Amino acid sequence: MSIFTKLLILFFPIIVFVILSLIFRLLKLRRYTKIKVIDVCLIFMIFGLESFTKNATGFSILPYYLMLISGIGLVLLLIDLFYHKSFHFSHFFRLFWRIVSMVTMIMYFCLVVASLFMS
Repeated sequence: MSIFTKLLILFFPIIVFVILSLIFRLLKLRRYTKIKVIDVCLIFMIFGLESFTKNATGFSILPYYLMLISGIGLVLLLIDLFYHKSFHFSHFFRLFWRIVSMVTMIMYFCLVVASLFMS
């Protein structure tokens, strides 16, 4: 990989976050919806994670990622049902989406660090 590709991969989350922040500010989307920039950024991060792992390793990490987030969803659902004795979809989905966002960011940066040490 060239140095430009490595820098693009390294700064991809920051670039996406800045561009989405500008779009949200220009279109004034915060006034009309409760969606935050980081919520939309997650979708781009998943595609970035997929393309990054295919370029760096030759295989896709997406099936393992989907299994991981499915497990997270199952654990959160069981916690809601057994600990709180109730299930509210809006609370569950908001918590699930934020945890998946954090896990995606951690996975992305761990893969970036690992690829820097491997090359």
